[in-house]
Amino acid sequence: MQQGEFLNYDILIGVNQGEGLKFVEDSLESEDGISASYFDFTVSNFVDNLYGYPEGKDILRETIKFMYTDWADRDNGEMRRKTLLALFTDHQWVAPAVATAKLHAEYQSPVYFYTFYHHCQTDARPETTSCSAPSS
Repeated sequence: MQQGEFLNYDILIGVNQGEGLKFVEDSLESEDGISASYFDFTVSNFVDNLYGYPEGKDILRETIKFMYTDWADRDNGEMRRKTLLALFTDHQWVAPAVATAKLHAEYQSPVYFYTFYHHCQTDARPETTSCSAPSS
């Protein structure tokens, strides 16, 4: 793709809020959110699994923790769960979708990008998650 070797069609690409849910489903059982130690462990594990053990991994871990901390409410376990969900959604879906859209746009291929956000109206999942729109 970086060499422009793809068909030049209009492209519609996008993301849904909370697509990283499968990576944080285990933390949904607690109504209080997640602890600071669980958040730190999960981010550290994420960095180690993704990058191995590179030089400077501690800086990378701390940078990710800093960027995905809600500093206005940093002691709130529910906010930690939301930001962890955002981390996995950004990594697995948002960043690749944006990169793909950018490559298409660089080769003058028309690109349309969407984001979808919807709160479930069910008790089965907490408010931190999203689901597909109800069917008719």
